[in-house]
Amino acid sequence: MKRKIVFALIVTCVMLILSSCGETFESFTYENEEPIPRATYDFTDADQMKLDGEKEACYGQKVYRLYNRNNTSSKVYMDCYIYFGKEGLHCFVDVKDNVLSYNSKRAVYYNSSVELFFNDWKKTYIDKSTCQYRIAAGGKSAQLCGVKGKSTYVTSYFDGQFAVRLDGELNSNNANGFSVETFIPWYELGYRPDAAGNYDVDGIMFYPAYNKVNDPQGRENYTSRIRTSRTYCFQATPYSWVPVKRTDNDSGENVSFENDFFGAVGGAESYYGFTDSGDGKVALRSGSSTSYAFVKDLSSNDCYFETTVENVAGDSSKLPKTGLAVFYMGNRVLLYIKTSDAKRVGIAQRDAANSEWNWTVEKGGTYINDTSKEPSEANYLKKVKLAVYRKGDLICFFVNDVLYFVSDGTDPDEDPVCKTADGVTLSPKFGKIYLHDTITEDGQEAEETIMGIWSASATATYSAYSACTGAAADAKFAQLLNL
Repeated sequence: MKRKIVFALIVTCVMLILSSCGETFESFTYENEEPIPRATYDFTDADQMKLDGEKEACYGQKVYRLYNRNNTSSKVYMDCYIYFGKEGLHCFVDVKDNVLSYNSKRAVYYNSSVELFFNDWKKTYIDKSTCQYRIAAGGKSAQLCGVKGKSTYVTSYFDGQFAVRLDGELNSNNANGFSVETFIPWYELGYRPDAAGNYDVDGIMFYPAYNKVNDPQGRENYTSRIRTSRTYCFQATPYSWVPVKRTDNDSGENVSFENDFFGAVGGAESYYGFTDSGDGKVALRSGSSTSYAFVKDLSSNDCYFETTVENVAGDSSKLPKTGLAVFYMGNRVLLYIKTSDAKRVGIAQRDAANSEWNWTVEKGGTYINDTSKEPSEANYLKKVKLAVYRKGDLICFFVNDVLYFVSDGTDPDEDPVCKTADGVTLSPKFGKIYLHDTITEDGQEAEETIMGIWSASATATYSAYSACTGAAADAKFAQLLNL
């Protein structure tokens, strides 16, 4: 088009000059050649399923319900369904929302819209075969693919198709919601067919998000939204997504780990990799780059949690580690052991921005024990008991019932002494440490945390786990210290 416009301007200027001399020429026009057509595909009837925004029976049971703000009492939510077809992956989401706001001039995510991410569940990273659909209630859409090694998705193109069906009117506050149905062929998700043309797909990792927009007028410049995704679930870390297994009838089944002790708590859910091996034991067999399992009903600022970890193993090239995790809004803290050293234990936390782990051995980073002070027979990879006690701002970490590290949120360089609220001086084996964002400032009540087990690229078995709060937690702490 640019070439056509420039040429036309030149011709016009020449004709004006010649016309001034009394000359005239026959007019003509110039057209660019048509672009090379791109092959297009119609997936309207892929796998003999009508792609029309209506749920078919073969989808089976929902694999996930995402509530607005992860508030289970909210009337705004989206139910998600997965079907594993012969040709590709089918996804159906049913949104319940009384406000459907849409303006085609706004970005997709500034409209009432869904974001749907899909990844091979054998991968623990995103790459160009990680596909994302953004689809608004009014039909505007975007396709994005991941960039390996970064938390980035780029606007791209992949074969696929979608349909939207409204249940109510756009730009109103008395609608019921809308549904979205998508199809992505297996080859776009990185799968390759066998000699018979079949795709071997055991399951996928699925990340749903919803953008609620409270603008029933559909104003062009309205850019406020409430974006909700699974708690502690991140776009760049597929292991934190919803694991969906392919069943015998090709529908999807949510296989997020949950048993009587570990499971959903405080809006967070256990992540891919952990399984209940029976006899009061939990096994981690996935080798995922990160996995969590949270203790049910343990959201407190006065609590104790312990477990025994056995038979830790993993690919040494991936620096496997495993242990306990304590979650804060502004930080995450680990008490871990790693396969490269049978006597090594450490405390790790996130960086100041809570964007990635800080593994540097420094104040505010990672703290490790002096292995020369460990018993000669110590082998924490074979078996070790790990525990954590929290009382307000005080956090104590135990290894085999010995107090190893203590934090009270203050700078150990300024005051290396740590005391309980009752004035008892604590003497951790490896000293006082500093953990950022684990105390509540300005006299506010201490933030409640959740606890659980954690692993990075390791396999292990966890047993003898127990947790308690309040007076029972305080009693357990006093017992360990012989107070």
